Amino acid sequence: MIPRAYGTVYAAFDNKNKRVAAIKKIQMKTDSIEIPKECEILRKCDNDFIVRYYDYLTVENELWVVINHVTHH
Repeated sequence: MIPRAYGTVYAAFDNKNKRVAAIKKIQMKTDSIEIPKECEILRKCDNDFIVRYYDYLTVENELWVVINHVTHH
């Protein structure tokens, strides 16, 4: 777990795709219909210089953003 100013990031293993993913949990202040639109834009990004977006979930008052896990060496 890595605490961040805008949420907390967890490493998780994706059993379906056999890869490590990162899940960023962000507290939502209000329900926003903009979130699905923004996530669809991220889903369409295909660039090696952008963190790969996989999916999102809403759990109670949190937004969970699933992205590729990047390690820093």
